[in-house]
Amino acid sequence: LALTEREYAALMQCATTTGNARIMNRILSDLAEDVLVPSHDTTRVIAEWFSSPHATIADGHATEGTHSTTQSDYQLPVSDAPDMGPIQVQGTGWVATSACTVDTETGILTSGCLKGSSLHPVALSDVQWDEMKNMNETIVKNGMLENDKSMYQGGGKGKKRHLSKQHGGVEKRQSNWEQFEDYLNQRQHFDIVIDGANVGYYKQNFANAPKHVDYRQIDLLLQKFRSENKTMLLVMHERHFNPKLMPSWAVPIVESWNSVLYRTPSGMNDDWFWLHAALWSGRQTRVVTNDEMRDHYFQMLAPRSFLRWKERHQIHFHFEFKNGQREVELMYPDRYSRRIQRVATNGLVVPLPKRGDEHRYLDGSHVASDDHPEEETYLCIRPK
Repeated sequence: LALTEREYAALMQCATTTGNARIMNRILSDLAEDVLVPSHDTTRVIAEWFSSPHATIADGHATEGTHSTTQSDYQLPVSDAPDMGPIQVQGTGWVATSACTVDTETGILTSGCLKGSSLHPVALSDVQWDEMKNMNETIVKNGMLENDKSMYQGGGKGKKRHLSKQHGGVEKRQSNWEQFEDYLNQRQHFDIVIDGANVGYYKQNFANAPKHVDYRQIDLLLQKFRSENKTMLLVMHERHFNPKLMPSWAVPIVESWNSVLYRTPSGMNDDWFWLHAALWSGRQTRVVTNDEMRDHYFQMLAPRSFLRWKERHQIHFHFEFKNGQREVELMYPDRYSRRIQRVATNGLVVPLPKRGDEHRYLDGSHVASDDHPEEETYLCIRPK
């Protein structure tokens, strides 16, 4: 059963009411993995625990709460979430400050009770990394994962269809995938993997826009990375190179991509190719795309890992004109993870919503309202 943020909040509220530290610790730990930036309501519930008498251990004894079953009499389901404890402290209790600011260049908190403490990046474990890679490969080859309830089509575009009707079925898909793996195995590492279609279609939905991608836009991005001596893989579907679609002026541009371009075959979703290439290439590889990958998220049975991978490895982009020339601007991942995490000695930080936040809830997309601040701030909690 996958919990939504609202259910996490309700469970933490119950734990605070009953004084159940074991449940509170477990739910807070799971929440930190599933929801990168919780809502104000959820943050308020977290703060209520630390201001409650149950968060303080008196005379060397933890509070048992008002529930009739002792906290050691039942088994909790297994979880791979890192422990966010301790959530109880001896004697003195906790201090909390809200709207704490951070230096976004360094990740050092600049105000509040944890001022001077550093936020840190939270990486996937080797097990989680391999799990994501294997899941992606299974989705592409077989069309779905076992027990998958997603409406999205694995490896192909759009809603699910029977594989036998798609360009040769499973056998053809597996053959195409093996060719891609052979291609990767002839290479060593990529600094950058590029979702070519996403770059090429950027701001191309204006009236009378051409049906093809903006090849010059893609080339501008490649030139930027070449100037930085980055090793690259550009992934694009083969339809973008159909002579009936591609204008003649784009031919020499595309020919200059031969050393970095991989054309994905008909009937298969190019997104899964660049995702796999990035996972195959390793932890130092970044992906350039503005695609929020909603279909990928709901297909995978490891949404925790997927959200955290995105946070650490996705580069967003936009194009703008400066001094009469079009330039590409890149937004790299922060030096630290904007998520619930432990810092310093038993300090806890909870990121607060800011304007423009997206995809914070497990049960759908959410965009913070205009009354949220633009500045990145945190709730900070530490022992007194």
